[in-house]
Amino acid sequence: QLFKDCLGSAGWHEPTQPEIEGMGLSGYEYPEATCDNLDNDCNGLTDDGLGACVTVEDIALGERHTCAVLTGGTLYCWGYNWYGQLGDGTTDDKLSPTPVPGLGDVAQIAAGEHHTCAVLTDGAASCWGSNWKGQLGDGTIVSKYSPTPVPGLGDVAQIAAGRWHTCAVFTGGAVSCWGENEYGQLGDGTTVDKHSPTPVPGLGNVARIAAGKLHTCALFTGGAVSCWGYNYYGQLGDGTYGNHKTSPTPVPGLGAVAQIAAGS
Repeated sequence: QLFKDCLGSAGWHEPTQPEIEGMGLSGYEYPEATCDNLDNDCNGLTDDGLGACVTVEDIALGERHTCAVLTGGTLYCWGYNWYGQLGDGTTDDKLSPTPVPGLGDVAQIAAGEHHTCAVLTDGAASCWGSNWKGQLGDGTIVSKYSPTPVPGLGDVAQIAAGRWHTCAVFTGGAVSCWGENEYGQLGDGTTVDKHSPTPVPGLGNVARIAAGKLHTCALFTGGAVSCWGYNYYGQLGDGTYGNHKTSPTPVPGLGAVAQIAAGS
């Protein structure tokens, strides 16, 4: 839990010991609304009930940038911004958390190599940053410096961002992917890039999706796992290597899996 810093930097800081003692606390106790004795909303007033503690609800790491969803659905990003992946309308790097304008009610965030995508509480999705492989899903290959809605997407439950591709799980368990597809990482049976969300045939009852640099894995509600895409090092887990898969391929011997992640 972090406090807004009103001392000239638009960043965040952990409470200092004097601040903790000033609230009548010891150690790192954080009872609800204990922040009200500080001017956390920077309006010059203390103990006004407006400066509640800020909690990070979700965080995502790209290759050189980071984004965090705060309580209430606001989004902050920082780091490398050459492609506009911080979503603040510029290409200037940011050394501290910077608000993403015009974006609220964010439920989940995903960061690829140089792009970022957010799922909103109403099930819509927006993406921004590098788009040279169509990874933003807006039907173009033009990079965007601000959040751009992904047309046709609704009821999104979770989103994952790989190097230059993106995948979304819908509330009903179906999956769509878009962006780079050189090694079949979109799972549609082809190696053709897609600039708009494209359904992954044969997938249903998916609970979570994970996107690596060039491969993708899905976790099913029953605990099984399937993977597809680049397999030079055996990262698809099917007992082979070197033979890339363009469609979801079950990972043998796995069951009751609770979480999945994909690396580079």
